[in-house]
Amino acid sequence: MKVLKIIICIAFIVCLWQPFVFSGNNILEFRFADDTKKDNNEEVMMEDEWGKKEVFIDKECQLSETDIKFARAEEFFFSSEKDEAQKANYALYFKFTEAGAAKVKEITGRNVNRQLAIILNGKILFIAAIREQLSIGEMQLTGNFTKKETQAAAKQINSAIELLKVE
Repeated sequence: MKVLKIIICIAFIVCLWQPFVFSGNNILEFRFADDTKKDNNEEVMMEDEWGKKEVFIDKECQLSETDIKFARAEEFFFSSEKDEAQKANYALYFKFTEAGAAKVKEITGRNVNRQLAIILNGKILFIAAIREQLSIGEMQLTGNFTKKETQAAAKQINSAIELLKVE
């Protein structure tokens, strides 16, 4: 009976991790996004707080979880011009590996004013505009995120990073 429980436990773990190990897809991808169709991108329907819209996502992945040292949820406070009171919001923070930081510096330096889609488990999490070259190996994504969303995203990314260390 004990052997059967161990086999079931191992089978369950393999099934849980199979998409990470065997699918060949990245858990986290950074890809360029455009407003127009090009040869190297594909149309994707995206829904945000303003409704559905089509975006065109490049087929080539620029960065993935292999380029990240860790991710974490961060709380930060801001106040608007209309409201003096500070409000808590949450961000997803990335610390890149040395190689990842070099890629980020090169990619952002070459592509100022382009859009970069951050895709987590096949879902567009965020589309950010590159405003300047990032040269410190860190990135903070802010938006209308909840604490639960940022913590869940950080946990998924860090799980993928840990899995890569095992391989």
